[in-house]
Amino acid sequence: LATMSHELRTPLNGILGLSSILEETELDEDQKELVGSINSSGHTLFRLITDILDITKIETGAVELVFEPFSLTELVAQMVVLFSPRSSANGGELTYSVDPERKVMLMGDLVRLKQVLANLIGNAVKFCAGSLVHVDARFETRENLETFLVVSVQDHGPGIAEQYHETIFDAFTQVDSTDVRGYDGAGLGLNMVRKLVTLMGGIVGLESELGVGSKFWFEIPTQEVV
Repeated sequence: LATMSHELRTPLNGILGLSSILEETELDEDQKELVGSINSSGHTLFRLITDILDITKIETGAVELVFEPFSLTELVAQMVVLFSPRSSANGGELTYSVDPERKVMLMGDLVRLKQVLANLIGNAVKFCAGSLVHVDARFETRENLETFLVVSVQDHGPGIAEQYHETIFDAFTQVDSTDVRGYDGAGLGLNMVRKLVTLMGGIVGLESELGVGSKFWFEIPTQEVV
């Protein structure tokens, strides 16, 4: 799969590009609906291929972490700005808090952290339409003087039954509930989150109650840049 990455993406990029061009031409309502379906299906397939390729790279050890200084406040704020329009369109609200409020510079793989946050925030916004989603990030120093980045994404959606708490991070796993049926996805996002967090030396978890909501969280070791 890793070797076939280019061959898989190239024709799909062509399809998406041509359908986007076609969408800008003069079309009647039926044609617009058909082209819109092509675009939607194409982007869903593209996300699926990307997720599979990323997971394959992680499992084969082809992913190398790149550490760089980053602002915790700016990272969280950027991700919230990215998903706020989608949350508003679903009738919800997306908020965040960062502790400490001072701009802490940390060392980490910024690209992978964004990937993890995008999956967690994206899921919360998608499955919890009309509810509040809150992202909390903090920089903690423990008793043994180790420092950790601790992030949680709390929603007030339908919640997840306890029997799924252990398996929801497995590949190709989705919650079997009438509240979440009809959403696209192959159940790869949370599996990728766990693999990336593990790769960064951290752990990921879930706290959830039916009818109350869910909190996905992760923590990874890090260090403050002085």
